[in-house]
Amino acid sequence: QSPTGPLAFPPPSKSDCRDIANNRTVAGNNNNQDGASFAVELDVSMEYDTTASALLPALSNGIQSIILPELAGCKDVARLRQLRRQLIQDDPNKYVVQTAKIVGLQEVAGGSCKPGAPQPCKRIEMSLNLVLKGEERFFKLVEKILAAFKGGEGEEDGERLKNKLQLGPPFVSVGTSSVRSSAS
Repeated sequence: QSPTGPLAFPPPSKSDCRDIANNRTVAGNNNNQDGASFAVELDVSMEYDTTASALLPALSNGIQSIILPELAGCKDVARLRQLRRQLIQDDPNKYVVQTAKIVGLQEVAGGSCKPGAPQPCKRIEMSLNLVLKGEERFFKLVEKILAAFKGGEGEEDGERLKNKLQLGPPFVSVGTSSVRSSAS
């Protein structure tokens, strides 16, 4: 049995989590790790129409500092002692993501938001690279991405994610439209 118990990979350290949140290289990254690239489409509704370039810095910062550390398992680090018993039943590859980086964030030319999304709305595509500690099935990685982009409880989906990302005006809502594999 490995030192991490039933887990195939150790959880990230607090230092790793800070590095991911601040878009820095995670210590211990090496060249033999697996990687995966994804395109995540977001529907971003606003109080008033504005350029995508005015929205992207705040959106990028929220995703980098909040969502990507969660994707790597950093949300668990603070409460790991409480989780030890639960980890026995957990996904053994829970901490397969070593680090995550936003490679690009741009408006989808000619893209339209899902029907019913508050208007005005822009479809934004995020190119996301994951560095993995080992192999993981594609659908499991998509599940991890969707779970990290899920907002809090008790509000509409788009409002939850907007609040989770700590976005104020002009943002009204942010919703995940799709996650798909992307060429690395």
